[in-house]
Amino acid sequence: MKKITMFLLLAILALGMILLPGCGDKTETADETTADTKLAAHDCDGGCGMTDVPMERLSEVDGKYYCAGCKVKMDREDEAETESH
Repeated sequence: MKKITMFLLLAILALGMILLPGCGDKTETADETTADTKLAAHDCDGGCGMTDVPMERLSEVDGKYYCAGCKVKMDREDEAETESH
């Protein structure tokens, strides 16, 4: 009798361990996180070759996105053009 009770108890415990992790809140999978990250990143349109730069680190100028280094370079070139005219 003890063996049967112990077997049933272990079977219920094992079944519970299999079924319970499937319950509860849904967490993001790696694919969903990667998709969100891809949407929040863009390549620099400057000439530096940076790819997948987070959008919060890019500046938009005339519909193109530039990293901080390329933005500074563009600003310097614009200043030099205006001073020469």
